[in-house]
Amino acid sequence: MQRIVRNDSTYYKAENQIKFKFIREIEIEARENSVYHEEKLQFSEINRSINGSAKPRILLHYSKGRYRASRGNQTIELPDAPISTNLITLYFKEPYDGMEVYCDNHQEFSRVHKIAQDKYLVTLPNGGRNIFHYNNGHCVRVIAIQPLFQVQLIAMNNE
Repeated sequence: MQRIVRNDSTYYKAENQIKFKFIREIEIEARENSVYHEEKLQFSEINRSINGSAKPRILLHYSKGRYRASRGNQTIELPDAPISTNLITLYFKEPYDGMEVYCDNHQEFSRVHKIAQDKYLVTLPNGGRNIFHYNNGHCVRVIAIQPLFQVQLIAMNNE
């Protein structure tokens, strides 16, 4: 995970490699980038592969007052409201209860729910759940729960 701030722009980058065995060995590689200008999301991109097979690229562009989201060859237009938070930003900044967060992979919004002190739940559009844990405003652990598996991500350093 990486966050770079330059003038009025903030760049977020995440690269993940997950290997697990479920009937057979599965390897998932993912690269995610987001660009904010004056705290408004301008661009995001997710590239994933499963066992070396590329999945459709997921993109979000802000242009001429509109957001356009695409997955492969399919493009949709999102509501006009500016996007100030997507999931990758939650790894760097503690949210507040009730805020909306854009889920790039699902191209939809989800609401953040505070479930305990420094602990927040995001229920994803596909029914999966991410539980974010914070210490002094820094994300220290994320538990990603999906129907067939659960992954725990632990921060190695805080910016």
